[in-house]
Amino acid sequence: MLRHDHIKLIPEANAEEFEKFVVGELFHAFMEAFGGPLTRKTVASLSNQVLLKDQRRERGYVLATTWSGPLEAIADRSFNRVSMAEHEGATAALQKLDSFGTRGDPNVYEEVQ
Repeated sequence: MLRHDHIKLIPEANAEEFEKFVVGELFHAFMEAFGGPLTRKTVASLSNQVLLKDQRRERGYVLATTWSGPLEAIADRSFNRVSMAEHEGATAALQKLDSFGTRGDPNVYEEVQ
């Protein structure tokens, strides 16, 4: 499954700092919280993530992630349904992400078999 989160930076946000944060901190926090094999506590598992610049929107980005598990587990804006465990590092990283700009509801896609 794929999940796309569209992000529009606020005017006072530095694009270079944002990119550095996502690649250097957010990716690590997400992989630590949601990566790895499915267990009794996990509903979905993160397998890949990439930050893309949106060429159609000024100061726009797309956080694209790849998951295994049920679609409804990754459709939640805050990733609350991905796992039954608390993930303070991922929650803190999401809060910092939201300080850089606005994040809409995610678009989720399921592979056709």
